Amino acid sequence: MVRKYSFLIMVLLVMATFENYAQSGSLTGIVKDAVTGTPLPGANVFFVGTSVGTATELEGNFSLRNIEPGTYLLRVRYIGYKEIDDSIIVFPGLSSFVEYALQSDMVETEEVIISAQAQGQIKAINQQISARNIKNVVSADRMQEIPDANLAESLGRLPGVSIARNGGEANQVIIRGLSPKYNNVSVEGVQMASTDQGTRAVGLAAISSNTLAGVEISKAITPDMDANALGGSVNLKMREAKPGFKMDYLLQGGYNGHDELYDDFKFTGTASNRFMQDKLGTILSLNYERINRGNDVYSGNWEKTFNEDYPLNGARLSLRDTKEVRKRLGATLVLDYEFESGSIKFSNFYSHLDRDVTTRSLTYALDGNRLNNDLIQQPEIKTDQMINSLSAEFQTIMQSTLDLQFSHSLSNVTNKNQSEWAFSQQVSYDLAIAQRNDFFRDINKFPEAAAQGIDYDQAQVVQLDRPTRDTEERNYSAALNWKIPFTFGSSVSGNLKMGGKYNYKKRVQDVTNYYVPLYESNFRYLNDQLRASIPELVNSYSNGALILGDFLDNDFKVNNFLDGDFEFAKSARLDILGQIRNYILNSIENDPGHRMYIETEKSIQNDYDGYEAVSAGYLMAEFNLLENKLMILPGVRYEHEVHKYSAALFSTPGGSAGSDIDPSLIPDTTAGGSNEFWLPMIHINFKPLEWLNIRFAQTKSLTRPNFTAVIPLRYLNTGSFDGRGGDPSLKPASSWNTDVSISVYSNYVGLFTVSGFYKDIKNLIWRSNYYIPKGTTDEFGLPEEFEKVTFSRPVNNKYNAYLHGFEVEWQTSFWYLPSPLNGIVFSINYSNIYSETKYPRSEQRRIGQFPNIETVRIDTCRTGRMEDQPSDLFNFSVGYDIKGFSARLSYYYQTNTLTSIGNFEYQDTFSEAYSRWDLNVRQELPWAGLKAFLNITNITDTPDKAYKVEETYITNIEYYGMSVALGLQYFFK
Repeated sequence: MVRKYSFLIMVLLVMATFENYAQSGSLTGIVKDAVTGTPLPGANVFFVGTSVGTATELEGNFSLRNIEPGTYLLRVRYIGYKEIDDSIIVFPGLSSFVEYALQSDMVETEEVIISAQAQGQIKAINQQISARNIKNVVSADRMQEIPDANLAESLGRLPGVSIARNGGEANQVIIRGLSPKYNNVSVEGVQMASTDQGTRAVGLAAISSNTLAGVEISKAITPDMDANALGGSVNLKMREAKPGFKMDYLLQGGYNGHDELYDDFKFTGTASNRFMQDKLGTILSLNYERINRGNDVYSGNWEKTFNEDYPLNGARLSLRDTKEVRKRLGATLVLDYEFESGSIKFSNFYSHLDRDVTTRSLTYALDGNRLNNDLIQQPEIKTDQMINSLSAEFQTIMQSTLDLQFSHSLSNVTNKNQSEWAFSQQVSYDLAIAQRNDFFRDINKFPEAAAQGIDYDQAQVVQLDRPTRDTEERNYSAALNWKIPFTFGSSVSGNLKMGGKYNYKKRVQDVTNYYVPLYESNFRYLNDQLRASIPELVNSYSNGALILGDFLDNDFKVNNFLDGDFEFAKSARLDILGQIRNYILNSIENDPGHRMYIETEKSIQNDYDGYEAVSAGYLMAEFNLLENKLMILPGVRYEHEVHKYSAALFSTPGGSAGSDIDPSLIPDTTAGGSNEFWLPMIHINFKPLEWLNIRFAQTKSLTRPNFTAVIPLRYLNTGSFDGRGGDPSLKPASSWNTDVSISVYSNYVGLFTVSGFYKDIKNLIWRSNYYIPKGTTDEFGLPEEFEKVTFSRPVNNKYNAYLHGFEVEWQTSFWYLPSPLNGIVFSINYSNIYSETKYPRSEQRRIGQFPNIETVRIDTCRTGRMEDQPSDLFNFSVGYDIKGFSARLSYYYQTNTLTSIGNFEYQDTFSEAYSRWDLNVRQELPWAGLKAFLNITNITDTPDKAYKVEETYITNIEYYGMSVALGLQYFFK
């Protein structure tokens, strides 16, 4: 029925448009700032007394087509600027061009100059007001004024957006309480490939916000957008060249408070120009950054007890010091050519993140009466992201617009040359539960109470692990869109839009995990050879093992570890570890027939490869009524997806991590599936007053399964009687989304918005553990050897999940107040989110009486909120501008977040509530275009904390310190 009526509407509109277009005219133009000449995106351009109007695009351009000939009063309105009225004559069959320069309504004086803070805020406000759907916008000016480490940090300041953190900076964004894997991230509408090992999440840590023209977060999608956006869709906008040679660059050095180092460095630069009478434009942006991201971490592992007074018991306490250097390299190149009937654009985006990480840890293993002193070297963790896009736009019949896009996106994540060294000694922990729990909450008490402290001459070199990872995803897509404008007199205007898209995704993951168990008797000959070849290794443990005391790094010291709460242990010399590693590697190379490394089952469990192909089509119409006061946008999208993946089908004996595996003997299994969806949507914008906008949206969106959930893996550990696998027949989860937003705006108010949302999510995918009784393997599609095994598998939740909340935001500047208050720029937002879902699980129960006792599975569920969903988010920033001076103080807060959920409540983990203060100060220098700036991030040295069940059971505390950046910024215009 939907398809029938959609086709009928299309035919009627095309017929009406075709009848009128030959006698109609068109008007194109650009809107700029009268002083700076910069384009004003989101300006409202309309004919007074009619329903004919539009909004300017990112470069200030606008187009009104298929207009009945006549004389009109054209009005240009932009919040923060004085509106313009102009008399326009539209001639039949002709197109006219106009250009408007708007004067700021913020009176410029010697004391107060309209700064980038205010300009960035104004641009974001106008783009949000003029948008067809509900979205938040971050302009380029605004991103440059906030001292954020990367793009994810900038987005975290928007209402309804929280962040997932790593190493003291944001890595991924969570939109309205929905995990990063549920959101779509694109560049100029081209989907970015996932950077995660098993999910569809896109990491943003490698992307510098300085090279972008802005970012949009659509919280209610339209039919012409990709549907895999359960939470929202993030679209990065790339800068385009403007007439004349322009250049800007930023150069900064920095200080890292955790590592007490001054060698942080950052450079960004952009150059652009237009040629051939401004028809050909080129813009090139480059950025490079080197930054220290070390941290100190305390982590505690808790286990379930049957003691009512102490429901959890501390099992392992780990102290970890990490030294990390991150290097970011990015580049964008955009070439565009404009001709009389259209334009062509070639866009290229590349980012590279290189991490060099050394982690030293001290672990008190109470559950095994051991003390472990380990070291992990990860010198080559690399993330590459790339997008290439060729797009063309043409003006065709009926004054319509046809655009084409061919694109390629890539992500490649590798971890090579990693070495994990394990040192261990036997100790004795004779501690009651109360003592253990007390020590886990106050780590200063633990070493004093431990029966035996660190004895480096007793710590054996246990083993060397060599894990590697290589994950690559490539997407190839082609898209076609046709937009036909129409008018019915002066009372109705709009456009009909239809199109399609095809996307082919190829994804491959190869994980290897080899290790040398130096403690085992059949490998001890290696220890003798190593002692003979490396003079420092002179001593011997009683069983022939190497000992840590032979090669301690006495110069290694961690200052102010865990904010001064604990003195960290000594560590091994990296040069000796390198010699040991090289000796082992050379032995393998010289004697390839000898299997010195043992491969673990982890290698095979995580390997997969396959493809996905998505074909999509849509039809939508935009109706502008009541003199542009009412906009109605109905439409429907259709998506058909096919996927096929290959993974391993195998079992391991014994259940140890070092089970001997020969990959060549492990068969692959290949399986796939297909899904299709009709996704109806409607958006309504109503502007009863010049200063009031009411929005409503009813949309349907999707999220596809994690890659590790849809692969046909079947793994069985015959020693521990457990297994895991995927399910290629999983359905994508879908959500009916209802959004309502009310905005009040004016030159004095700025923008004040209250929004509410509700999501009803069906078939949400959840991984659960199921006991498989005898005779029930067919139910799970498993062979008989999986009987009486606990099997972990993903399922489509038969219970719907519900999420709702509201957002309040106010952005303004107080330009109208008397000096010195007229230099204040202000922004504040608050979000409240609530979710509820039932998580399916199973329990094993024994029924009957001896000797006829049988173990059965009881399927049940538990109720909780969704993973990664905080309850409250709060952002506040206040800026001040006077003459050439600009300062901005920012505050970010989010409540605790459920980071992982287990089968039972005691297995749940949470991140603690988090808050942070940042400061940005800028001063114009006497030389034109040159500014000095100071950025201070995490002023209060707030750590990241995590806990289990309740805050007294601490699982993680991470200190990463305050960061300071000092630099210069230059603009040549």
